[in-house]
Amino acid sequence: MSIFVDAGKRFELVINIDVIRNEQDDVVCYKVHPNGKSQVVCDVKGRNFSDMSNIIEEATIINSVTGNPLLRTSILCKSIITNFFSVIRIRENENEEVYYPDPSNVSYMRYELVKALSKKWLEMTSGK
Repeated sequence: MSIFVDAGKRFELVINIDVIRNEQDDVVCYKVHPNGKSQVVCDVKGRNFSDMSNIIEEATIINSVTGNPLLRTSILCKSIITNFFSVIRIRENENEEVYYPDPSNVSYMRYELVKALSKKWLEMTSGK
């Protein structure tokens, strides 16, 4: 995709994962794997300049010792999810869990999943 994507256009983002569970059947972690048995399917929109500028500004701090800017990746990834993702579906076997990301519940998502989704979104929208 070009950097000049239509911000109103929606597309589907899919990553394959393996869901790792413990003996009590609780989710321990999500492992991103190209041949994973489960999928995370998201309805996302393209980026626009004003939203991305605000996100980068919010995620950047100035190092008090050196004066260099530092990018807080966890803030960047969570902001991408809340601003550009409308639905996140985790499909495991026959089950499907649906999540609607907003600032209050994205903080409770597993970081490995947040990072993988935002990285894939950046790749799809030509954000290196």
